[in-house]
Parts: sequence; structure tokens; C-alpha cells
Amino acid sequence: VLSATLQATTSPPPPPESNPDSVLLINEVYPDATGGVEFYNPGPHPVDLTNLSLSDRPTPSLPGHLGSEVVRPGEYVMVPSTELSFALSPWGGRLFLTAFAPDGLSQRVLDAVAYAGLRNGQSYGRYPAGADHWETFTTPTMLAPNQDPFIHDIVINEIMYNHPTRDERYDYIELRNHGSRSVSLKGWAFTDGIDFHFRSDQDLASGDYLVVAKDPNFLATIYPHLLPGLNLTGPYQGDLANGGERIRLSYPHPDRASVWLSADEVRYYDGGVWPTQADGDGASLELCDPKVLNHSANAWGPSNESQKNTWQPFGFTVDANDPNYTHDAITLVDMMLLHRGEVLLDDLEVTISGVPGRSRVNNNVLTNGGFEAGSAPWRILGNHIQSFVTDQDAHSGKRCLHLIATGHGDPGANRINQSIPNVTGGTITFKGWARWLSGNAYLLMRTTRERAPVQPPRPSHAFKLMQPPAGGTP
Repeated sequence: VLSATLQATTSPPPPPESNPDSVLLINEVYPDATGGVEFYNPGPHPVDLTNLSLSDRPTPSLPGHLGSEVVRPGEYVMVPSTELSFALSPWGGRLFLTAFAPDGLSQRVLDAVAYAGLRNGQSYGRYPAGADHWETFTTPTMLAPNQDPFIHDIVINEIMYNHPTRDERYDYIELRNHGSRSVSLKGWAFTDGIDFHFRSDQDLASGDYLVVAKDPNFLATIYPHLLPGLNLTGPYQGDLANGGERIRLSYPHPDRASVWLSADEVRYYDGGVWPTQADGDGASLELCDPKVLNHSANAWGPSNESQKNTWQPFGFTVDANDPNYTHDAITLVDMMLLHRGEVLLDDLEVTISGVPGRSRVNNNVLTNGGFEAGSAPWRILGNHIQSFVTDQDAHSGKRCLHLIATGHGDPGANRINQSIPNVTGGTITFKGWARWLSGNAYLLMRTTRERAPVQPPRPSHAFKLMQPPAGGTP
């Protein structure tokens, strides 16, 4: 046993090409006579080029034409265009990197990439090296880390993809020219996500914006400063998906009009680290800086809607005879936002009355519903803990509650509540004043009691707070 163990620990490692964990990536493509294809080894094992094949079609050619070099972890290697078994097309193409087993029979695909057309002197590569994201580079960086991706003067600057009304007529994409000179959009088009071709006489001056709308005539009634034919155009075909979409803005290759070059591309999502306020909660997606890469969520933020709304009253009555609720003893009043958001609240009231033969309360059971005495006796809990009393914008008096929820409210830890004298529930009326600021617009108010069970349901209501229809900043 000892002899076998020593032999196992001192045996040489297997050849690089036979290690099933070996990985080699196509890292940069430079379709030029002086260019070629760059490979990068992200590790952790060396890779021998001898048993690899690069082809422009799914069926690989014989191995051996990439050379016999061993690529160590973290290293780059370049195969010049002149040594490839096929021609790299500047109009776009596909590449397949295949590894053959030592017997030359079995094989597996290590990497594959499809690249679009490139202008003279441009390359296409992973950014940063080894990443899943690809960018166009004005200056090729063969055998070196990829850096300084190409950013066109015309960028996708704002996206309204899911208006609170779910009415697609509100949807739009805003373009911005952050360059120093005017750009002609003749021949330009959206070639992914939506379908739209710009007018032949459409120019975008330095510093100007252009809104491409699903329904430009309708959008002009919502935003009076948008003028069809001037800074507003459309309609486009297709839809901006509420669950996420890839949008590509393209222009024709100067040497071959049938080949599209990508001016800008955005793949947005409706969750994760992407701003949730833009997913039906009133805001649009806005690019934070038009001169930086916009492919990640960090480059985008929600539009600021906090100054567009006014105070609005809300109220709802649950009748004592409503069979959907149990009208028994209650000792608590809860309120919570149903998801992440911010709202101002003031002059809250909960009136309980009207159960024959039982206790009656004909006035407001809440204490400090106007928050003039600060936050007491309200308890601010869980993901509502950032809420605070402010004197900046009260509906009446000098103070109000700035409710902030960083996630969905619930009957357990995530809510704001206060205790009330034990009373038997009858007809219950919730009312107050609210000014929606951002995020989710559903405010739930409910009556309950401190001990279980939470069920059966006691009187409650989810209020849909008013949001401004003119969301975003097109």
C-alpha cells in the first residue's frame, strides 16, 4: 500500500491536451492581413496547441495547424492570419476551437464565437481578457490585455421598457450624441430588440437627444417638449420585453452597405442588480455616463421621479358583514410596501365601529398618525428600518413619515406598526395621505393581533398609490 501511494504521488502529470479540465479561449479576433486570432488560457492547467484545431465551421479540420506551443495559465498566444487554414472575413464570421484526444478520434469544443463586421483596423475581443463579454477595439491588443473598447459618439442613453400602466405606447429609447460633431443617421437602424430604420435626412447634432418611440404621436401628448420629426421619431416595430431585452443600434459598413456595424448594444434585465424601479415602478433606465461602457448594470440607474408627484388621499372601508374577513379581536395596525420603494405618508387614520352587541370604537384608533410627535409609538421593523420622520414635505402640520422599503413587506419582520387598545373589529376604514416617490406603489394597511394565528385574514387593503404618467426624462 505504501509503495502504491508513493508511486501515485510521484507520477508525472498527464500531458496538457489529455487533461479534461484544460481550457483555452478565443480571446481576440483581428481580421487583417497582419492580424490573426489570439488565444488566452484562464487556467488552471497548461494547454498544448498540438492537438487543437481552429475552424470557421462546426466540422473541425485536422489538428496541428495551430503550432506546437504550450500555453501556460494566464498566457496569451497568437496565430497569424497567414498560418490559418481559412481566411478571416472582415464582414463577420464564426470560429470553433476544438480539442482532439491523443488518439485523434474523440474531440470536444473548447470555445466558439460569432463576430460581426469590423471596420479596417478594428478587432473584436473579450473584455476584460477571458470574460464572457465581448467588445470592439479601435486598436488591436494582440498578446496583451484587452483595453480601451470603442465607444461610438451615438449611444443608447435611456430606455422606458415597462411603464406602470403596462401600456406599450409609453415605451421609448433615447439616443444621445456625446461627441463633438453632428452625425448623420442615414442608413442606421435598430437591428436587434426592435426594428426601426432612420430617415435618410436624420442628423443628430453634438449634445442633442433623439427619442425613438413605439407611438410617437401618443408620446408627444405626454411630453409636450417632444416634437415629432424634430427630437421624436418612430414608430418602431416589435416590443421592448418587460423581462429583459437585447437592443442593438447599427450602421452600414462604409465599404459594404449590406454589412452592419454595431454602434451600441445594451442587454438589460428586470432583476438582479438591475434597477427594479424601471420594471413597472414608474422610472426609466438611464445611462449614468455616456462615455463609459454600458454593458453592465452598474452603468445604469433609475430616473428620479421623486419631484413629479403630489399628495393624494387614499381610503378604503371593509364592512363588518364582509365574509372575506374575520372580524374578531385586534390589537395591531400594520402598514408596509409590497416591494422595494419610497413613499411619504401623513394624516393616517384607522376607524373601527359597528358590531352589534360587541365593543364599539367610533373614532381613530391610531396614535400620532400625523407623525408630529416623531416616530413613537410606531415600530419600524426589518427591511423598512430605513424609514424616518421628516419635516421637509408634510401634507399638514410640520412632519410626515418617509417610508423606505428595501424589499417586500410581510406580516412578520418587515413592516411598520403600532399597538392599539384591544377591540373587536367591525366596519373598519383605512385612510390617509400619500406622495409616491419611487419604486413599488402598493401600500398595504391591515389590522391584526400580536399572537398567532395570522390567519384567518382580518380587514386589510392594498392601496395602489398614484404614479406620474410622464415617467423618465426623454
